[in-house]
Parts: sequence; structure tokens; C-alpha cells
Amino acid sequence: MKNLGKVFVAILVLAVVGGSVYYFYNRQKSKSENSTSGEDKIIYPEAQTPKPNEEIIKNWQSYSDPSGIFSLKYPDSLQLNASSKSQAGKYLNIAVGKISDLGAGARIAERTKEALENGKLGPEIQSAIKNSEKITNLDNGKVTSEQYLVATTDNCQVSIFRELIFFWGESQVKITDLLLEPGNLLPDEFLKFDTACNKKIWGDTTALYKKISENQLSGEIQNWYNDFDEIIKSIKIE
Repeated sequence: MKNLGKVFVAILVLAVVGGSVYYFYNRQKSKSENSTSGEDKIIYPEAQTPKPNEEIIKNWQSYSDPSGIFSLKYPDSLQLNASSKSQAGKYLNIAVGKISDLGAGARIAERTKEALENGKLGPEIQSAIKNSEKITNLDNGKVTSEQYLVATTDNCQVSIFRELIFFWGESQVKITDLLLEPGNLLPDEFLKFDTACNKKIWGDTTALYKKISENQLSGEIQNWYNDFDEIIKSIKIE
């Protein structure tokens, strides 16, 4: 009987040890798998959309999109959906369309939509200034959007614009705030003289984004940049 008791105790000890090993093995495996998936998928925390500065936007124009998807406010200084943008000025363009109608851009739109739904940025936008692409929640998290800053020189025409993209159902919404031929509004430190154009064109745009996004510039160019933030904050999803 004593021998049987010893055998029983030995079996019991082996069972406990074996169970513990199995438990810790699976726990470590699970942690490892979760860690791997976490590296592949960037999750952005939920964020309340800051409210617009009422003192700034109180005299702004109201816009309700014909699609019924959203509304927003914008300053009088912006020309809304101007048919021609050949002259120097500030323009706000709002484009809403079915993804299926975007032609060659439909595939990129689908990938961007899927990425935003998973809290990630869409495919890299080649023309965007480095590090300017970021995710923004609209109307207290009802919609996740992507925004970026672009500074270009096209046929010697200098421009800079902020753009925001979001999706609602099968529609893409693109809001573009364009500053065309800013001229003296641009600090010289971000420009370079081009002999072919016989004028100053864009130089260090990465440094420009860093300073303007940190509110380190002054005057009209900084106000223009900040106004777009207020436009974004004013967006209401209907």
C-alpha cells in the first residue's frame, strides 16, 4: 500500500508540473502572437475632436454639402469651389464622389478607406511633405480622416495646400485648402531662387512643415494654416 501511495503521489506531482508547463507555454505563445500582430497593426487611440474656436469662426460662412453627408464653416477669405484657379489667391475646394466613379484612383481610395477603418494611414502620398500625413478624428470620432500638407512648384507656379480625405459609405470626401502664388507671405528661409523660373520657388519644405505645424511662424501664412484646423474642427457629420 505504501508503494501504491508513493506511485499515486508521483503521478499527481507529474500532472501538476505538466499542467503548469503547458499553461505557461501557451501563455507565452499567446503573448508572442499578440506582440507580433501589434507590430503589424498600429492602433490610434480614440480622441475627442477639439471644438472650434467660436471667437474665430463666429463670422465664418456655413456650408452644407449637397450630398447630405456633412457641413462645415469656412472664412470669407477662401473662394469656395471656384471654377478657375489660375490667379493668385486662397481657394477651398470640396469634392464628394462615389469611390466607384474615381477611375484609376478608385483602388487607392479603397485602400485608404480600409486603412482608416483600421486606424492606419492609407498608401503614402508621394507629393505630401514628409511627416505631414496624419490621422484626425472628425465630429467626436464619428469618422476617421487623413490629412496632409503639399507644397509644389508646377510650371513655375508656386502653391501650397492642406488636404483632408474621409469616407462615408461608398463616397469619398476631399477638402482642399489651396494657397496659390503666396508670394511675400512665404518666409525666404524655405525658398530658393530658380534661374529658369526667374523667381523664388520652394526649397526646404520639411523645415516649413515643422515650423508651421508647431505654430512657430507668424503673419498670414500661419493664420492660413491654423484656419484649416478650425475648418476641420467645425465639420459636422449629418
